Amino acid sequence: MIGIGQEKGALFVVFHPWSKSMILHIVKARYKKKYMIWLRLNDGSEGIVDLKDELYGEMFEPLKNIKRFKSFRVDPELETLVWENGADLAPEFLRDRMLVLSS
Repeated sequence: MIGIGQEKGALFVVFHPWSKSMILHIVKARYKKKYMIWLRLNDGSEGIVDLKDELYGEMFEPLKNIKRFKSFRVDPELETLVWENGADLAPEFLRDRMLVLSS
């Protein structure tokens, strides 16, 4: 870890490139509001990711429907967020966009 910062009242962590060599998995996820999801990863980090600006393209456009968006789950095999239409997001992608609450 390089350091900890704060933006809009939320803490975030800046990682060294070597820390990204760990294979990340989503351990828990909860819907918060709008297009925000709280996540806990296997590296101990947890925080909120806002996906409102990431929902474009054939797979993700349908998730702009909030009812569909809220239907995500953590796939036990892939260990990341997945939706019924086959959309999924890599844990690394999610952590890079996450406002980290702790690590």
